[in-house]
Amino acid sequence: MRSLGPIPADIMIIGECPTNEDAFKQEPFTGYTGKLLDKLLLSVGFLRTSTYLTYACHHRPPNDDIGEWLSDRKTSPGPDWEQVRGKWVHRNIKSGIDRLEQEIKLVQPKLIITLGNLPLWITTGNVGAIKWRGSRLCPPDREFTVLPTLSLSSAVKQEEMQSIIQMDFRRAKAIYEGTQNPRLYKFVVAPTFQQAADKLRELLDSADSAHRENRSIRMAGDLETRLGHIACFGIAWSAEDAICIPFLQAQSPYQPRTVEAFYWTEDQETELVALICELFNHPAISWDGQNYLYDCQYFWRFWGALPRNVFDTMIGHHSIHSNLRKGLDFLSSMYAQDHIYWKDESKDWANDLGEKQLWIYNCKDCCITWEISPEIQHSQFEQANEGGYSAANVEHHNFQQSLFFPVLRMMNRGIRLDTTQRDRLRKELTEAAVDRQFKLEYMAGHELNPRSALQLKKFFYDDLGLPVIHALNSDSITTNSPAMAEIARRFPPLSLICQTITELRSIGVFLSTFVNAELDSDARMRCSFAVAGPTTFRFSSSENAFGSGMNLQNIPVAEKEKVKAKDYIKLPNIRKLFIPDPGFTFFDMDLDRADLQVVVWEANDADMKLALRENLDMH
Repeated sequence: MRSLGPIPADIMIIGECPTNEDAFKQEPFTGYTGKLLDKLLLSVGFLRTSTYLTYACHHRPPNDDIGEWLSDRKTSPGPDWEQVRGKWVHRNIKSGIDRLEQEIKLVQPKLIITLGNLPLWITTGNVGAIKWRGSRLCPPDREFTVLPTLSLSSAVKQEEMQSIIQMDFRRAKAIYEGTQNPRLYKFVVAPTFQQAADKLRELLDSADSAHRENRSIRMAGDLETRLGHIACFGIAWSAEDAICIPFLQAQSPYQPRTVEAFYWTEDQETELVALICELFNHPAISWDGQNYLYDCQYFWRFWGALPRNVFDTMIGHHSIHSNLRKGLDFLSSMYAQDHIYWKDESKDWANDLGEKQLWIYNCKDCCITWEISPEIQHSQFEQANEGGYSAANVEHHNFQQSLFFPVLRMMNRGIRLDTTQRDRLRKELTEAAVDRQFKLEYMAGHELNPRSALQLKKFFYDDLGLPVIHALNSDSITTNSPAMAEIARRFPPLSLICQTITELRSIGVFLSTFVNAELDSDARMRCSFAVAGPTTFRFSSSENAFGSGMNLQNIPVAEKEKVKAKDYIKLPNIRKLFIPDPGFTFFDMDLDRADLQVVVWEANDADMKLALRENLDMH
């Protein structure tokens, strides 16, 4: 297959491998992927005729999966494989690598746009186009810059990917035109006590000056945590300047590496935390934070203080693009002026920098959060002035942010639990589980774990020889609850054993998920609520930042499920375990078909309005 484009060329685009149409026409990027590429190039002002187009592999892999020709095995997968840069590659990929190296020498590009995993790995050594997409990468000893993005084939299959790739092409245009300049970070890491205290006082002085001049200043903060404690706290006051103040270090000069050590003396830490709390409470400071509901749980628990004013970048982005990813790396790829993926830097300290790498990573998080916050707010303003719905959109964005502190108070306060009743329920359910397990093994004739899909498949489909049942949405063989019901229907003598398995599973879920959910040290149940949760702008909830609590939005209601036994034990109403604080009362309320009501009134459908007023059930 031939490549297309002028030699030399400033811009080179490398795909993974040909599509079926490409192979038929012997040209790169034809058919649907070609039309999409033309659209992307046109959107940023690049000309296809001025761009060199090629592939990293010029052969079509089995099942159109290039991963079939790549392997991380220690030994060769076969005679047609060679080892390249620590990976085993099929000879078709090896020939593509050799050809690509020659093409790069001939074309002499200034900018290479890689589409997919394979060309990213060949040109930079990095793995994972989803992680690295949108990053400005400068391979050592090379004269070109690489901008990775996703493969066009994936965008043809998933239309929502197209906007992400288009965003990456816009970044590529900025790099090519020189309007995206590299950040020159100026971090203070591993400071002495005097350096840390002086910087905090300097920030307080700046805030005092701003307050006297009736203006505000922004700071961005970010925590790194370890073992349920604050490991370090970073503060940024520009897109390039930040300080990381450690509180724990993985190794003390006087203790073994396995022992966590405090970084400061008690008096030093007390003074530094007091200065940080002053910054939190200063009326002239607005704090930017990414997913700051998480950090604020630590601030409240260990420092007894919270930032006075907060703009949460995750919530801000969610209010504009609830259907897109919300991690800081993705937000950086959308809003930062210079984006280079950095999130893996927090995972591996096995280098010359040691724990200092974590502190640098912490500073990067702070600076990027500081940089993207006004961009997100500007995007909210732009969206609010489109389509004639400015007032409603402004109200929506403001409302999402206004949820921050009420939700945080709810998370920090928690809810009381009747531990006496919980212990009684735990005892009843445990006894019921033991009773049913004994009956199950008596009926099966041997030990049988109802939670082991492998054991159940062997028992029903191998030992008993029953026809296999496949999962509803796949070809995989299953023994899930619908499968148990189907087996019981087809083979009535097995109905009791299927029922017992289902009951054991239900009891196990009630015990592990609800009754045995971890309580905080004060015997209260606390969880994390995510304002930036589902695309519908509902909340989601889970265990809290310290590993206790659970999903408080999915508590079983009274006796909807029943476990039959001689004494007819019912699955309990878990909601009764939660009790109000003294002087307070619980009440239960729900809006009747709330989502439907909103849609009907927004659509101004007279017939549907009348049906709702008449309390008719449209379903």
